[in-house]
Amino acid sequence: MTTTRAIDVGHGNTKFTTADGEFEFGCKVFPSIAPQPRNSLGMTGGVLSAGEFIEVEIDGASYVVGRDSETAESSSTMRLMDAEYSLSNIYMALVRGALYYMKTPKIDMLVLGLPLTTFESHREKLRERMVGGHTIPNPHLKANPGAPAKMSVQVANVRILPQPVGAFFNYSVPRRLYNQMSAQKNLILDVGHGTFDWFLAKGNSPIPGRSDGYNGGVSKIVTSVADAMGQGKKNNMGVLERIDLALRTGQKVHISGEEIDINGRYGKVAENAIRESLAAMLKSVGNMDDVDNIILTGGGATLFKKETEKAIPNRKIILDDDPIFSNVRGFQMVGEQWAANLAS
Repeated sequence: MTTTRAIDVGHGNTKFTTADGEFEFGCKVFPSIAPQPRNSLGMTGGVLSAGEFIEVEIDGASYVVGRDSETAESSSTMRLMDAEYSLSNIYMALVRGALYYMKTPKIDMLVLGLPLTTFESHREKLRERMVGGHTIPNPHLKANPGAPAKMSVQVANVRILPQPVGAFFNYSVPRRLYNQMSAQKNLILDVGHGTFDWFLAKGNSPIPGRSDGYNGGVSKIVTSVADAMGQGKKNNMGVLERIDLALRTGQKVHISGEEIDINGRYGKVAENAIRESLAAMLKSVGNMDDVDNIILTGGGATLFKKETEKAIPNRKIILDDDPIFSNVRGFQMVGEQWAANLAS
């Protein structure tokens, strides 16, 4: 039996799979926040009592990662948004957080994704960083207090995919549409936290001249609203998270002691930011008469849906089910096929 796992480290959230088996694996998520603790967590193996976040060490520095990592952040903690993100210590800390939740000492095939903006330049460097041993707090320590405080996870093989490719497999394979869609042109619109990628392909073979990315994901929408609110609000991650929540749910939020209807007061600002991202995509893809399927995916897909339908009128826009996990589910499917080929 080979062990296959997938991790999709976004600027907003880290998604990962937790089991093998055809369409039976589970997907989980935690925030892509990795603050450095002002003091050591001071717990055996770096595991807190609830086990909802851990302390990992990368190049001699400690980072707090996990489902409740935001409780350890300082007022100056912000998500890392630069182009070198996938090669940073924060990215590695988030990967090791995912490995902790997986609770397996060996992974035969690990699949990761990169945005189209950095795929060619970073994929080999990222692969080299991920192959080999990763030391994490022992996830079995709570159940077995006598176990060693640390555990090493050995990663044998690593493959890197453009993030939107995962959504293609996630949509087509379970619906038994893979053979049909492999002969068609498919446009995947992937709305992440930090980037908006579009991937035009025949089947899953890219058409590079009409595929690209733009720094116009959810973060651009949220910071545009924060800028319109003024007074340095874009520098407070807690405020940005409340704006994000308000845009997604329509509920009012409290900022600076005031209850604000973000959509009512700043909806046009958000729409303009989305339109700017879509305009970059439309210019790159060009005439869409030869595009057969348009799939909207990623954690920000629901925010983009209305404006995408306006930007591409008279076309069916497929909103993938539970789009935050689309890419990582697709990575897992591809990884299992790769692992089977290696084993044969």
